[in-house]
Amino acid sequence: MVFGARIGGIHCHQFPHSCAGIRHNCEDLVQEFEMSVRQDGRVSLQREGELNWLLLVRYTYDKITGAVGCSQEAYIDRLLVKYGMENANACKLPMNPGSDLDSLPVLDMPDKIVVHAYAARIGEILYIAINTVPQLSYSMSSFTRYMSNATPAYLTYAKAVLHYLIGIKRRQLTWCGQRVSLPHILGKMLAFVDSSWADDKNHRRSSMAYYMFVNNATFSWRATRSSSLPMFETTLVASLLLTACTCMVAVSTLLCECALFRNSFRTN
Repeated sequence: MVFGARIGGIHCHQFPHSCAGIRHNCEDLVQEFEMSVRQDGRVSLQREGELNWLLLVRYTYDKITGAVGCSQEAYIDRLLVKYGMENANACKLPMNPGSDLDSLPVLDMPDKIVVHAYAARIGEILYIAINTVPQLSYSMSSFTRYMSNATPAYLTYAKAVLHYLIGIKRRQLTWCGQRVSLPHILGKMLAFVDSSWADDKNHRRSSMAYYMFVNNATFSWRATRSSSLPMFETTLVASLLLTACTCMVAVSTLLCECALFRNSFRTN
């Protein structure tokens, strides 16, 4: 993983027959990596060229600034064509703040065709939210709660997310040490966590989310619903903070082992 200037890294994907596609911002690091693999002897690795695409995600690399970016514009365009929305208008939010999915009526016997269509559409959008569009994490966490009992009304809400993607499809996540600005600090991780309090009207559970940043962009994010109803709000926040810190420590340890930067982080 490459996070920007002064921090080198490799993005390597191995294909069958021991061939690999590699993108990097530091040739010395690539040579050191290849030498280490040869010395290990367990894998015979042959460099087959640069890696621009992986599982419908496009990666860009700037060897001068060290910037690394990823986006899914082509995949989003494919979905728009699939659903006949090539000329549709964009909207500013994936879900309006006043939306109340819990209040939508559900059927005792859901229409299997509608449920299948909803699950397929949400699954396609969820792949984008997981890889390159972190701002979708909360809305997708809400939509996935109705995968087995969706109605046409839920399909309408899911369609609004595609309208939102029209407006932001050319954006990309970009990690670059030369572009770091406050509150970010070069080579240090920054995490934000937050939660609601029993906003799920049906089960009285809470929504919670965390976002982790390094070198001016997020690299790990999650939005979910609490598995139980805590007795106190502080208990919920502490649980979420623990989850985020566990992930942060694991990533920090990995990066330190790769000698990418020192093990230091702070949370807000």
